Amino acid sequence: MQRSIKPISLLVAAAFASTAVASHAGDKEKREINDLKAQVKALQAQVDALKDATQSLLAKQPVNTALPAPAVAPAPAPAVASDEPTLEQRVNKMELQVEQLASADAEGPNAGLSITGYADVAYFANRNAKTSSFSFGRPNNSTYAYDNSSMGDIYLDIKKTFGTGTVMPAQAASVLAPTFEVVIAPNRGYGAGSTGGNNIVHTAQVTLPVDKSMSYFFGQIGSFAGYEYYQSNLLNTITHNLLYDFADPAYFTGAGVTYTSGNAAWKFMLGNPNSQPFSGGVKSPTFEYRLDYTWDSKTNIGWSGYVGKSSVNNRQDAPTDFKSAVVYTEADLAYTLFETTLNAQIDYGRQRKAAWNGGDATWWGLSLLGNYKFNDDWAGTLRYDYLDNSKNGGGMPAYYGAGGTDTVNGWGIDPACLADAQANDPSDYGFACKGAKRSAISAALLFYPMKQVVLKSELRFDHANLPVFAKKNGEQVKNNTLFGLQAVYSF
Repeated sequence: MQRSIKPISLLVAAAFASTAVASHAGDKEKREINDLKAQVKALQAQVDALKDATQSLLAKQPVNTALPAPAVAPAPAPAVASDEPTLEQRVNKMELQVEQLASADAEGPNAGLSITGYADVAYFANRNAKTSSFSFGRPNNSTYAYDNSSMGDIYLDIKKTFGTGTVMPAQAASVLAPTFEVVIAPNRGYGAGSTGGNNIVHTAQVTLPVDKSMSYFFGQIGSFAGYEYYQSNLLNTITHNLLYDFADPAYFTGAGVTYTSGNAAWKFMLGNPNSQPFSGGVKSPTFEYRLDYTWDSKTNIGWSGYVGKSSVNNRQDAPTDFKSAVVYTEADLAYTLFETTLNAQIDYGRQRKAAWNGGDATWWGLSLLGNYKFNDDWAGTLRYDYLDNSKNGGGMPAYYGAGGTDTVNGWGIDPACLADAQANDPSDYGFACKGAKRSAISAALLFYPMKQVVLKSELRFDHANLPVFAKKNGEQVKNNTLFGLQAVYSF
């Protein structure tokens, strides 16, 4: 019986060794180790069955005190040469391969490097413009429009973590390594929007951790405002809401700090909004902030805003060196329960002497979104937006209306009001005219044919209280309808 225990011990030891290696090996090695473990388990079962049978047989035999006759040992079977590696050799080889892979992952040229992104193709039919076309990487050098903002783009996110944080405490090295992240979006990103399509850099950010709760960052950073993201693969619709497109800031260039304490996470930043240079008349940076509070596992509450000065305005008589104080704030909510996602946002902004008639530009609005996933393949979204920009003829960060009216997006004063004012007094540029109040309702259907692909369709109806939309024939109307399709592949 003692001879049978030794191979059993070896088999058990091999099984433990193969299990330890399997947790770190690649897919091929894991499969091979699992096969070996299965063989070991089967052999162990046979040995246990043999032991049980032997013990049962011995228990049935009468006790015989006489010494048995010496048995003649059978001749050993001739050894058969084999090229197959032993179990121990296989395990040792796998351990070496795992060590090599781990070393390359931690110290090789690709250590800490990740590349993700997506590509999406969008199609839109616009009733007023009578257009029907696809969009993919199209230059964003025309009028910013809600059917041509961030759809149909190529998005490449490259992130590199440098080392393990050699200047940081050793006990927290794995989470305190400096990182650099750059996002490339040719013709469609923040850089393209500010240079007419000549800058492919969407965002670029360096992060320098101080400890587990605090870090510094600098670069070209996306705005902190709202519940929606730029990325098409993170949206439950094709188009963005009215607040994202026209009321919220887009991005900032500067530096800031993040701080986390319990359920709260803060961000603070000083920088230039939307690439406005200091040489353009604004000599002081803008201060931006955001607070996220995780109420529970289902609810997140956000609050953000910025204060500073801006040279952007919608005045018909603005001086070339115009700049004025601006204050903006918003609150947003995200709630998720099983297959249901709810989002809400409310905005308020004010800029001194930046409206059409030279008064203060004021805007406020809200956005409500609900998404429900019917099953693993299908989901539906409803969204309602409202944005009031009526005071003093209108004025917002993303509204540039020639003649006081943006007839593509439906903002500004009624052109008939301006014509009547000038008919009575050529020097009156519609100073008494009100700006438009806008709303939009969108319904989207999402289909997930495979893990990395989402197909979307959206029907959107936009409305204004003034005839500020222009049809192709020049007629001024109060509404417009869009139909869109989109295919997004993420990697």
